[in-house]
Amino acid sequence: MHVDKPTPALLITEIHPDNYDRDDYEFFEIYNNSSISLSIGNRDSSADYHLLFRYPEDSRGDRPFELETMTILPKQAHVFWLNTSGQTLEAFNRRYMSQLSSSQVSEVSGNIPAFSNSEARAVVIVDNLSGQEVVQAGYQATDISAGFGVHFALPPAGSTEQTVFLPMSPATPGSVYAEQSLQTGALDTPIPRVVISQYMYDAPAADDGKEFIAIKNVEDKTVDLSGFKIGDALFLGEGEGMAQFPDGTLIQPGQELFLSQSSFIFKAIYGAVPDFEFPWFSTNRLYDDPDVPTMLDANWSTGEIRLANNGDKLLLMDRHDRIVDFVPYLQNITYRGKQYRGVTARADGNGQSIHRISESSDLRTAFRAGPIRRPSKRIPVSPSKSLLITEFMYTPYFDEGTNEYVEIANITGETIDLSGFYFGNKVEENGVANKAMYNFPEGAVLAPYSAALIARNAQAVKKLYGVTADFEMEATISAVPKLIPNCDWGCGNFQMANGGDAVVLLNRDKELVDAVVFKNALCMGLSSHPGVFAKGHSLERVSAIDTKNPAVDFVEQPHPTPGKLLFGPNGDPSLVPRPSIKEKVLEVNEPKTALVASPTIIDSATGMPDALPPNVPSILFKAEWRNGNLVASNRGVLLEEALDTVTQKMLPMIEINEHFLVPYVHQLLKTKGIDDVFILSRQASIIEAMRTWNNEYRGALRLSGSTLPKKKRDDAIRAIRQCQCFTILVQAEALSAEIIHYFRSRAITIWAYEANSELALHRLAAIGVQGIETPLPEKAVATLQAYQLENSTNQQPLLIAHRGVCSLAPENTMPAIELAAELGIEAVEIDIMMSKDGIPVVIHDYTVDRTTDGSGYVRDLTLAQLKQLTANRTDNSDWVERYKLYPDAKIPTLEEVLVYAKEKELILSIEIKTDGLEKQVADLIRQYEMEPHVYLSGFNPVVMAAIQAHHPAIGAMHILAGLSPQGMTALQFAEKTARHLTKLGMFSMPGDGTMTQALLSYAKHRGIPLVGGTSNSKASIQAKKKRGITMIYSDYPQWSEQMPICVNPIPLYKVVKEGDVLTLAEMGATVHERYGVASTLRGGIRIIGENEGVAYTDGSSLMALKAGETLFHLYHEYEPFNYETEGDPAKLPDKWRMYSNPVRLVVLNKADLSAKHLVEVVQRYRQEMTVIAYASLLSLCQVAFLFEKWRANQLAKRSIEKIETALMKYVAAGHLTVEAFDALQAHIAILQEEWK
Repeated sequence: MHVDKPTPALLITEIHPDNYDRDDYEFFEIYNNSSISLSIGNRDSSADYHLLFRYPEDSRGDRPFELETMTILPKQAHVFWLNTSGQTLEAFNRRYMSQLSSSQVSEVSGNIPAFSNSEARAVVIVDNLSGQEVVQAGYQATDISAGFGVHFALPPAGSTEQTVFLPMSPATPGSVYAEQSLQTGALDTPIPRVVISQYMYDAPAADDGKEFIAIKNVEDKTVDLSGFKIGDALFLGEGEGMAQFPDGTLIQPGQELFLSQSSFIFKAIYGAVPDFEFPWFSTNRLYDDPDVPTMLDANWSTGEIRLANNGDKLLLMDRHDRIVDFVPYLQNITYRGKQYRGVTARADGNGQSIHRISESSDLRTAFRAGPIRRPSKRIPVSPSKSLLITEFMYTPYFDEGTNEYVEIANITGETIDLSGFYFGNKVEENGVANKAMYNFPEGAVLAPYSAALIARNAQAVKKLYGVTADFEMEATISAVPKLIPNCDWGCGNFQMANGGDAVVLLNRDKELVDAVVFKNALCMGLSSHPGVFAKGHSLERVSAIDTKNPAVDFVEQPHPTPGKLLFGPNGDPSLVPRPSIKEKVLEVNEPKTALVASPTIIDSATGMPDALPPNVPSILFKAEWRNGNLVASNRGVLLEEALDTVTQKMLPMIEINEHFLVPYVHQLLKTKGIDDVFILSRQASIIEAMRTWNNEYRGALRLSGSTLPKKKRDDAIRAIRQCQCFTILVQAEALSAEIIHYFRSRAITIWAYEANSELALHRLAAIGVQGIETPLPEKAVATLQAYQLENSTNQQPLLIAHRGVCSLAPENTMPAIELAAELGIEAVEIDIMMSKDGIPVVIHDYTVDRTTDGSGYVRDLTLAQLKQLTANRTDNSDWVERYKLYPDAKIPTLEEVLVYAKEKELILSIEIKTDGLEKQVADLIRQYEMEPHVYLSGFNPVVMAAIQAHHPAIGAMHILAGLSPQGMTALQFAEKTARHLTKLGMFSMPGDGTMTQALLSYAKHRGIPLVGGTSNSKASIQAKKKRGITMIYSDYPQWSEQMPICVNPIPLYKVVKEGDVLTLAEMGATVHERYGVASTLRGGIRIIGENEGVAYTDGSSLMALKAGETLFHLYHEYEPFNYETEGDPAKLPDKWRMYSNPVRLVVLNKADLSAKHLVEVVQRYRQEMTVIAYASLLSLCQVAFLFEKWRANQLAKRSIEKIETALMKYVAAGHLTVEAFDALQAHIAILQEEWK
């Protein structure tokens, strides 16, 4: 029976047409807006109403829905489901996080297609009695997006077409917003300006319970957050988290609310009280904090809020599920029909959070990383006046798992009972994460003004430091009391993380007594110490005054003092190290150039300039004794005056070639407070003597002669290493790309001298020299500025085979080393330990477990036992099958490797992994005469120095991992690092955080080689190359196959006539590829000298336009990583350019062609010939010119032949330079062509 009802009695309140993955769950919803029950069925049924599916924008007509008659109760909503594939109601509820019963959901069918995602569609309710349409609700494609549909409100007066209430809104099947039936029009309540203001997505160490989100009210009025939702779940039913603010939650203008995973952990880590904690109990939140309100589960998704380290999204919605703020980070995403470019700022486990700095819609600029901004309600931390942590070693030499220690001290006059006190590096109490908490045993006491040493392994600490611990965590010495693990708090390992950690000491009531925090760790909101500069250094407290700021309370201790205090009645203040950060550091200016790893410039001009040359880093002073004074003889002034002129402006290089000057120069430098200086000499003994006075002086050896045979090179390497220096100056004429590569691959810095022409300067820049001493500093600057093409290079990366070619054969075995030689790889890195019977063996780990079929410590196995093992195991799943191809792989001895390396002329980088083998290593290297071809590496400079003490000609590289310029400027950090290395006489492999651009620049101008750490992706190798790092360790050294070494030399002179055209093909330039192969140059021609219309190039050819001279060079273009390889399929399209030596182009007028030019060329190159060569060649050229004038052509030609013969003889004997030779040959060639 039909009765009159209010109009409209029924409303279509929601259509959900796009499920973002499949169409099994599309639905629409109808709400009974009347006070009586109403029925809906098929058109021919006795129900009150039927339903139509409509195409609003075309003529396909309406289609009736088919369904069983059902009744909707007053003020209730009913869901109509297009269940196209027989899904269950349970699955529907799971999808939408709903709890609907079968009486609330009806399945509809008929000749009805799925709702379109790209075209307009509508649902119509029709009165069965009158046939009149009651209401129609439709959507456009712009109203929906993947996973989001449309909610509708009442139609306007006089219309049946309902108004869109909320477009692009999440599904709410069975639930209707009150406004949908009480008002007309779209929801026009303004969205409040509440923003996500800060978030922590990657806390140091494990993230469990430490992540948080902060929101801020940027309105000028209070905002009611009741029913607002926040989380990382974008869609209903997702496995992410969404929490809801409880009723009555208000946020005041300017207020920031902090939402934590766990209130207890938040307090322990950040030292402040959050405003809310999320509702889920898990590893993130083991306990409820009754003092902090808990948010509600929003019944939106199935998971928890856990912010992913590699990118996630933060969504804040109002009570209508409208977006209030949306912040994706480290990813771009399309959501609700809008594209978002995510936040790019990162804070990957470094103790920082991500902060909103503006309300810009561009999230890339709206957020940045920075120190955590904590809630205003702080937890007070009082200074300790009883027990203090006084020293800790978190990065010891050798085995970090056993050699760490912590020292605590009683700073009172009374004995303190430590029974039940807590000690560990687990800040938060929850039993998860790989950190540990211990309790002191019953009866443990600490006497007044005394220290207690706590070791993880007392035996290891005693061996390394010679001190017996007072307590230990492992039972290695029976007389040392053992701490008791507290697994309710944290039962992991006590091993302090090098990247940052905290050590806490609590009383038996769990109240904080003391805590120290370093690097990126977080604890109670305390400031952290920036950490030690080098491995093997400790952090030590300098005073009993506790500020709870470790950066103030602790200093870096290069000589650890476990068990000894620096203060108090029993302390020794003399052990306090002096500050090591310099306030004034010289940052030199250098030319702007696109040439990566460009050379430094040393000004060697005569006279003292009125103004110092701009963009020239260094200046040469030649020290001599004249009339009772120390003078800079090349400058014509007292050395003291010269130094005063350049102080804090340029780097001084002082050349000393007489021994008696050493104490005078040192005294002057000491008086002036100058130690950032180069000491240059032709005698290594003078450099050694100066460094004996002050080991902060850097040394450089000047070699004489225009040739560098292999023995001379090797002797020079021995000599400079014996001085514990790295820089050799070589006459420009003697250098080639191959010779520079020879030195560079052995970590020797090569600078050139006698660069006396523009041509010489360009040649040196092209062949990869690392420094240029020249009397033409302005021209040298212009030379480097001529390289403006991006990715220009003159030094190809040397990829050092890390543990052999360990990606193709078992690491640190002879097959991996032999493979390097077969592939043409010049340098191989190996690691050495010592067997039980004192034999240096090649293996990386302290145990054989990972790389062999055995087990146990290397030090506990004899060589015979080690040789029984098969060394073809790996923990790299990508290499397992390849390693199985070597069933006979064994652990080699160092001697076996040295024998093979000598035979194959391999360079060895030997990492020292333990002590006790110093003499054996030195003796073996000396026995096989491998000093120039070997350098040591390691974290412990003491052990390497001990090897060098046995044989000083062995080089050494100090590995500086995990350091960063915290607590100082980048320039101060660079200076400190360079000074540290200079004093050691070692070059370095800095870690990625240590290898700052400031350090690279600082070291370059001071001749200190820096080596890139192990890089196993093309992108990381290329990134290092772009920064100018040209020695790089890699498990994939075979990738260097695609990196050519250099463009092979071409003649330095080319003489042509006006109108002549030179093509790239005619020049016949080739490229020196790896493995000795030469390939055709692929690139072009560039004019690099002053041109003035002499020539023109289109890149592929060069046209001589008029008489005159200019310079040009060729460039080779290549894409070293634009191909797929095993280990890294990425293809990098970056194009690189390398350059030939320059060529002086001389264009002659045809009418002027004459042997007279030969006379002029000889006179021009007078300074580049010996007296004998000059006199002879000048005479021969004058004779040829006379014969030409007399038209005695045959005699002139014979004279030319004599000149050629003399040239060959003189250049072979070193009586003239290659440039002079090429110039004369080029002029002879064009004369001979003309005389034909």
